[in-house]
Order: sequence, then structure tokens, then C-alpha cells
Amino acid sequence: MKKRKKNLRQILIPAFIITACIPLAIFALISQERLKTSTLENMNNQAEADLQKSNQCLNMTLDKYETILYDITTAEDFLNLAVTAKESADIMETDAYNMRSEFSHICNRNQGVDGIQLVLADRKRIFYDRLSVLYDGSRE
Repeated sequence: MKKRKKNLRQILIPAFIITACIPLAIFALISQERLKTSTLENMNNQAEADLQKSNQCLNMTLDKYETILYDITTAEDFLNLAVTAKESADIMETDAYNMRSEFSHICNRNQGVDGIQLVLADRKRIFYDRLSVLYDGSRE
């Protein structure tokens, strides 16, 4: 068989395509890698900012509850009621009512506090729950 010689067109067209595609492929790979790096960096920065905001909100909430707990434990009326409830076997209904009243005052004074419960040594509980009071009050 006779081997045909390639003309200039048959040599240049594949060479041109190869020389054009190689830089395009390299450019595409570099662009993809830079895009990936930039996206990961942005995601990490956003996650870090979100974590800092969450930490700040959590600290604020814990500080608020710490303040409420301090207010409760230093209120003389409440402490007298708690000591009376601890010392007596039966809690007087008036003492329980006074504690619920104090709990109600604390819940209504502090936004985000929906209920407070005091568990006594004999497992009796005195509590105020704003949500159930609102629910009961809205029934007709």
C-alpha cells in the first residue's frame, strides 16, 4: 500500500486544536481551583461569624438567667417562703400562692422566661407557667 503524504492543512488543523485546547484546559483547571479555594474560605469565614454570633447570644442568655437566679436567691420574701416550705411538711396554700405570685412577677418582668419551678425535698413542686396561664385565659 501506498502511504499518502499529509498536506499542510491536515498537519496544521490538529496542531492548532491541540495548542488551543491545552491553554484552555489549564486555564479552566486553575479557575476551578481558585473558585473552590475562594468558596471554602468564604464558607469558613461565614461559619466563624455565625459561631461568634451564637456564642454571644448564648452568653447573653446565660447572663440573663444568672441575673434572674441571683435576683431570686437574694429576694428576702422569696427566701422566707422557700425556707418555710422546706421546714414544714405541708406547704400552706397561702405560701404556695405567694411563691406562684413571685414566680409570675419574675416571668412577666423578664422577656423569654416562660416558667419557673421550685422542687422541694419531698418532690413537691410549686411552679408558674406563663404559657398555660395564657392558654387557660384565652379559652371561652
